[in-house]
Amino acid sequence: MKKAFLIFIGCYFVSSFCFGQVHTWTGNGDNYFWSDADNWDQGTIPLIDGVGTVIIPTGAEVHSTSTINFEYGEFTGGGTLFNNGAMNLINSDEVLTSKIFSNISILSSTYINVFRADGILNTDPILINEGAIIYSGYASGIGLFNLNGIGISFNSLQPGILFISSDFTKTGIEDVIIDVEMNICCYDFTVAEGTLIIEPYTVNNVFGPYFDIPQGASLFLKGNTIFNGSGGSVTGNIQGLLEITNGLAANPSILGSFFFDAEGEIILNNVTFQGSGTFYSRVNVFIPENTTATIDGPRFSNQRTLYAGHNSTILLNGETRLSNSSNGEMILNECVIEGNNNQRITNGGFITINNNSNVFVDNVSFENYNVLNIGNGSFIMGDNSELDNYYYFDPEFPEWEEYGKIIGSGNFRFPTYNSQTVKNNGMFSPELGITTMHTENFSQTDTGFIEIEINDLNSFDKIENIGATNFEGGFKIELNFQPSIGDEFIVYQSDSSITSCSPISTITANYNNYDYVFDVICNTNNITLRLTEILGMDSFSNNGVSFYPNPTSEVVNYNISKDIIFDNNNMIVILNGLGEILKKVYIDKPLGNINIDDLSSGLYIIKLITDKKIVSVSKLIIE
Repeated sequence: MKKAFLIFIGCYFVSSFCFGQVHTWTGNGDNYFWSDADNWDQGTIPLIDGVGTVIIPTGAEVHSTSTINFEYGEFTGGGTLFNNGAMNLINSDEVLTSKIFSNISILSSTYINVFRADGILNTDPILINEGAIIYSGYASGIGLFNLNGIGISFNSLQPGILFISSDFTKTGIEDVIIDVEMNICCYDFTVAEGTLIIEPYTVNNVFGPYFDIPQGASLFLKGNTIFNGSGGSVTGNIQGLLEITNGLAANPSILGSFFFDAEGEIILNNVTFQGSGTFYSRVNVFIPENTTATIDGPRFSNQRTLYAGHNSTILLNGETRLSNSSNGEMILNECVIEGNNNQRITNGGFITINNNSNVFVDNVSFENYNVLNIGNGSFIMGDNSELDNYYYFDPEFPEWEEYGKIIGSGNFRFPTYNSQTVKNNGMFSPELGITTMHTENFSQTDTGFIEIEINDLNSFDKIENIGATNFEGGFKIELNFQPSIGDEFIVYQSDSSITSCSPISTITANYNNYDYVFDVICNTNNITLRLTEILGMDSFSNNGVSFYPNPTSEVVNYNISKDIIFDNNNMIVILNGLGEILKKVYIDKPLGNINIDDLSSGLYIIKLITDKKIVSVSKLIIE
């Protein structure tokens, strides 16, 4: 404790000498009102001059409807004061300012004002000692707690409790500290100016305040701040600084489901969250450079923007799960994300690697359901990590095809290949124009694909890999010029022999109303696309599938190559120019026809889907 507090310890035993006159409640008057002098043993009302000791015995209940000015002394005795007027806790002297609450309950439904008198410099805090409770907003949130230039502390073995269940306002430019046990609930909690530091000796329970912090003001939540769940939430408008950090010997906890839903930004500065709840972050979060944010047990759901500064670290322990929701974004500078037992990171939104940064990820299971944009930086997964780049396709609703996307022109390092831990089922794309993506230990499953843009013979996307390659799946091509039969494009290059290479054998791209069919050729250390066929509007043979006649008006016949393996989900779908499915027919034999006399005249797309894969895409004219 502060040295200044210790000079008052002796006064506890000789309070009549230190704190002036002692008033003990007898209740011999009306046994109700503070202002009835007959209720006090001295026959006078306490604290007429703001100084003295007030003893309210255990079991006694005193009601005050007038203003109580308390400048120096002590409230004690074990009883309860219902403050229905106002209570002013005033530093009015440069030395004699000790105001102690011990073994007493102050239940306020009106104003509690803590301030210094004009011209007084002394900022000694009021003391809420063991057994004392000051409850602002006792009557269903009615009241206001004003704190101006004075802190709140204790000098007993354990602190008392400050319960804020009313509006709270901190004013004054001074840094003010509250280190007693604190409960903050449900109403406006305003730091209008200066800095308020809440660093409880025991605990600070946060249930659901509205934090209002304008520019220039600061609120620090240090140590054992418990964000209580069961639908608890923080809302507010944070234009100044709100920082959550560890204390000297304690750290915050998450209990149950807790929602932090505010405008502005919170800062996580060398903090460790514990508990078993879920923290729903609907506020922008900033992890400063050269600091560490540890999540040890709770789940953390980012639903706004999480920004990790240069050389910052995110540590995941226990049952922790870090998720970036569909409306969330994580912006990562040069940083480390590390677990200790494959803790899960789920990306359902956007993750962006910022400014040529290197992001190292190890001992985590990374599941990508939406977009990871590595830009021109690096996303380096250690060999103790797991990767699942998501893919979903329902043959009954093929327009709902979904996949995780990893895009950019930088470097993506896969963990060393293991079919159980490396599942690249989605898309890799060297986006941002014609560019090259760099990978290490590239691996792709049969549903995965690489998106390639081709502008001319010398200008096209590609992937350059270092290390092992396990390649299945295929390519999607955006064709922006007219190639010739036999033109080749090396779209995948490895510095060593490709370990296994079994891609989809052909791929079709469209340019200027023509379909261009490319063979996918596996070489020793590269994969090449070679143009083998150009299909016009009068030709509909595509990957061993023919649809005829064309144009047609009543039926379309199909002839499917015997090399295509059927399963129980073979279907032909017909789509309009907007991609809407107009007809879907399950088939169980390679020859047959489909009635199309219910479709209007026009240009359509017809697809064959087998084994949940699109095998053929062609155009169909209905007259």
